[in-house]
Amino acid sequence: MILGLALSLEKCTFVYMSTIYGKHNSSPAKPGKNGPIPAARHHRRRGPNADIVPYKPDEAKTKLAEARVTTEVVSSILSLAPTKPAVMSALVDLACSDETAKAIAERYALTASFVHYWGKRVGLPKRQRGRRMLLEPTPRHARILELVRAHGITEAARRVGISRQRAHAVVCRWEPALRGRRPVVKLTVLPRPERHPPRVVVVSFRISTGDWERLLNATPVGGEGEMSGFAKARAIVLSHLAAPDGNEPEPTKAVINPAGGNAEIINVYSQKSA
Repeated sequence: MILGLALSLEKCTFVYMSTIYGKHNSSPAKPGKNGPIPAARHHRRRGPNADIVPYKPDEAKTKLAEARVTTEVVSSILSLAPTKPAVMSALVDLACSDETAKAIAERYALTASFVHYWGKRVGLPKRQRGRRMLLEPTPRHARILELVRAHGITEAARRVGISRQRAHAVVCRWEPALRGRRPVVKLTVLPRPERHPPRVVVVSFRISTGDWERLLNATPVGGEGEMSGFAKARAIVLSHLAAPDGNEPEPTKAVINPAGGNAEIINVYSQKSA
């Protein structure tokens, strides 16, 4: 009796659960406020590049063949032509040009990540990271090369304010022929100055205080400028030792102003010692 009651309760529970949770709502969906819900709209290109026409399949195939893209990748890209012509054109430009993915994506109203996703999906090889390789020297590099031609690597690096190693790298990048080239130095041969005989003899003599004052007050008028008393005394001695061959300059004249006397122009170098 107890077993029969338990089976009856289990059967009732199963029927109840089936009745509650097994109902299906067969009524149609209610329309929105403005009528039936429209189907998903296709992506519309907007912006300044909205008038760009995607490539035709034949044109895309020709461009991919010129870029030497593998047959499998070409087939995967051309398969997008019926449903995604903008994506196909973006992938063609990505494979055949050096433009950035951002520029290509903006041209076809796409995103760079979207273009990279489809490129990876069709099997396009990944692009090398970093800046594109320069095809010609920049204005700064041209200036460095010009200075290297004229003055050499070391002087060019000093004038531009860079290291010698950096200047050497620029030369090796653009003009390897300048490497190790020495600038032509123009030498000017100067006349050898005439050397006077060495002065090793010291001449010393005594004079009075009055003679010393007169010597100090003597002013040369031959354009020699200010001279010390020792230089004037030396000039007097050398003027007496000069050979009278006519090639030696005339003795310098000086103005002597004795204390309390009138100014008198005399030749102190031709005076005889007391």
